[in-house]
Amino acid sequence: MRVHVDPANDGAAVSFAVMDRVREQFLHRIGFPELLHPAS
Repeated sequence: MRVHVDPANDGAAVSFAVMDRVREQFLHRIGFPELLHPAS
């Protein structure tokens, strides 16, 4: 989990959401989707 503090309201939260989606797609594509969730 990640917490975003954006006091300037510069839109960084939007770019983080896009980067998270790209990272998720990449991990699925290379065959490591288990890295998206913490292991118990």
